Amino acid sequence: MGSAGFHNAAVHAARLLHQKKHRLERRCFLIEGPLLVRAALDAGARIEQVFVLDEEGAAPALGATAAVPTTQVLRVDARTLESLSQTKTPQGMVAVVGFVDREARAIARLIGADGPALVLVLPTLSDPGNAGTLVRSAEAFGARAGLRGKTEGASARRFRHGR
Repeated sequence: MGSAGFHNAAVHAARLLHQKKHRLERRCFLIEGPLLVRAALDAGARIEQVFVLDEEGAAPALGATAAVPTTQVLRVDARTLESLSQTKTPQGMVAVVGFVDREARAIARLIGADGPALVLVLPTLSDPGNAGTLVRSAEAFGARAGLRGKTEGASARRFRHGR
């Protein structure tokens, strides 16, 4: 595990992911906190980098990195973590995650064959807040999968609001 400062190239590259054009070019986005890192791993996402707060009290976030099969885990100071974070109170960890794309024809394998299943389809919706609300509502009604169109598939806000 290395460490990185505010002006480190990896930190700068990760900060660029706050912008849609860079997320689309790199096919990556930022997530925050051990819970979202675990959710990303469970979804089969590729974790490229993890930035962990390097100070006392950051043990829970640091412990969560043990399960991350990544090439790079970097310790950062509070200022650097705040520059990567898109929330008011950073959770001690920010990760760079690759997009998770699957072909629509894989839906049958994802939902199983034990009868009818509810599937959420969002062909043109791009607002992260609306998408998150719809995903949470569909999950509450028992949806087993979600399909989206060619809009941007990932942003930190969308991941926080709906996964």
